[in-house]
Amino acid sequence: MNIREQFLGMVRKGVFHILAPQGFENRPMRLTGIQITEAAGPEAEEIDLSDYEDKVIVVNGHTQGGGSWIYSAEVAEEAGPVVSNFLETYFSEEEKLKKLCALVIGHHPDKPGAVNTKSNISEFEFNKDLARRIEQKIQKARLQKIYRTTYEALPREINSINPDFIVSLHCNAYDNVASGTEVLYCHISEKGKEAAEILLRHLVEHLGLRNRGIIPRKEGELGYGVLCLTNAPAVIAEPFFISNDSDLARAMEDLDGLAQAYASAIDEIAEMIGGAAI
Repeated sequence: MNIREQFLGMVRKGVFHILAPQGFENRPMRLTGIQITEAAGPEAEEIDLSDYEDKVIVVNGHTQGGGSWIYSAEVAEEAGPVVSNFLETYFSEEEKLKKLCALVIGHHPDKPGAVNTKSNISEFEFNKDLARRIEQKIQKARLQKIYRTTYEALPREINSINPDFIVSLHCNAYDNVASGTEVLYCHISEKGKEAAEILLRHLVEHLGLRNRGIIPRKEGELGYGVLCLTNAPAVIAEPFFISNDSDLARAMEDLDGLAQAYASAIDEIAEMIGGAAI
């Protein structure tokens, strides 16, 4: 297998990020393939792109902060011409037609969200792993993972990549009794409402937990920033209560199945938003 065949195979399987500093159509091209072994998290060392202004970079981690920083990058000297050719052919003809989903991993390593006291699993830890699984299963959309720096900056960071729609990964929490699946959306977004209905259906079908419905959010309510201060239709997933041991056990029982439920929903939302039928 020559280097071109090997590289294209890796890209199609979502193994590598590709980032062209000079941009594709004069903007950074962000693809979010993750190394199958282990992904770099937001705590990884930052690398200044200015040192690689005229090169193509293969990235083993993810982009962050609107493309100003990347993680775990390598300059792909040998693969450079292959990457450039790939950007001009494969993306322009097929991938470019796919809608871009911003997949937001809720919370932050320093503020990991709700924690299950029995298993000591946090929202951030659970969804960081889940997002990596989702990436491997997407077929009809492009995916850009986003890690939150601060809650206030998150809408701006999401808008900077100009996604076609947004899916934010969370887990609900209240006490050890509350249970079920719900999806939040912006109260004035019809596309957001439709996306929420699609995602809720897939999550309920997989998890089999109580259907708590889709819930609109208004100013002053939790989730308003991501849902209503972004430029694209957005949903926040609350698939189960991480504070409920039974809910968490059901989710952990089949993580790949849960990731597939998300991926299928994202693919369906991409088509609803107007993605290519491929």
